[in-house]
Amino acid sequence: MNLHKALPSKSYKEQKGTTLLEVMLVVMLLGVVLSVVIPVSFRFYYTHSQTETLHTILNTMRTAELAAQYDIHESVVGIKLFPTHIVLFQGDSYALRTPSEDNVIPFESTLTLSGDDEVVFARASGMPSQQATLSFAQHTSTSTVIVSASGLIDQQIQP
Repeated sequence: MNLHKALPSKSYKEQKGTTLLEVMLVVMLLGVVLSVVIPVSFRFYYTHSQTETLHTILNTMRTAELAAQYDIHESVVGIKLFPTHIVLFQGDSYALRTPSEDNVIPFESTLTLSGDDEVVFARASGMPSQQATLSFAQHTSTSTVIVSASGLIDQQIQP
């Protein structure tokens, strides 16, 4: 009796399914790819979030400056920075504002604030009432918005 004929073997092309070695190889390769992709994705998300928040603050400040300069609301216009939002207000200060005229712009994530948190722009000239430095930290970096006495608005990002 011939055992070779009793147990028929299938060629490689005729085999169905995968071997344990092939499954382990695929899982290992997925692990390597994910260990590189996930940290890069989070870094991209944090950088994007920081940039978006900075641009929101800058745009709101420029809107307040132009509204005061062109006397759109016929009053002094300013901004007040909070950890979760920024408020575009009308009035000599946030404490003396007209609350019904507030424009609240939320942030995607919470900020850690330092430095000044309020800037008021004079009516008709659009000049700030004082030089201000607004700093905020979000995730892993710090951004600073500087408003000079001459009205120049500048930004700095420190990783």
